[in-house]
Amino acid sequence: MKKTSTNRMMKEKMMIAFDDKGRIIKKSEDLILCFPTTCIIEEPETGLHPAFQSKMAEMIVDAQMTFEINFIIETHSEYFIRKLQFLTATKVLNPGDAVIYYFNNPKKVPANEEQIKKITIDENGSLSDTFGTGFIDEGTNLKFDLLRNIKRQQN
Repeated sequence: MKKTSTNRMMKEKMMIAFDDKGRIIKKSEDLILCFPTTCIIEEPETGLHPAFQSKMAEMIVDAQMTFEINFIIETHSEYFIRKLQFLTATKVLNPGDAVIYYFNNPKKVPANEEQIKKITIDENGSLSDTFGTGFIDEGTNLKFDLLRNIKRQQN
C-alpha cells in the first residue's frame, strides 16, 4: 500500500482513514484516541450490520499488521470476537496477539473470579475462559428458548 498523507483501507463498504503514521483519523463519531503506537477505540461495531462487525475486526488486524500499532478496543460484539477467534485458528493471528479483558459487573463478580478477567485465544480459536452470562451465550439461549416454544406449540 502506497503511503500518502492520508491512507485509506477499504473492505466492502466500510472505510477507516489513517494518517501516514498509521493513526486512525476518521471513523464515524465513536471515541477514538490515537497515540504514536496505540489506538483506543470505543465500540467500533456501533451501527454496523453483523457482517460488517466481523469485517471491522479484519480491518483492525490489517491495520495492526500494516502500521505496527496496537489497538485497545472496547466492544460488545460477539461477531468481532468470533472473527478474532477465526483469524487465530486460521493462523492470520498468533495465540496471544489478541487478548480479551472481560469486565465483570463490580456488584456481581462471581465467586473465585476477579472483576477483570483475562481471556486468551488459543491456536485452534478456542477461548481460555468463558464470558459472563448474557454475552456470547445469549444467542444460543434464545435459540433454545425458540426451539422449546416450537415444541410446545406442536404438542
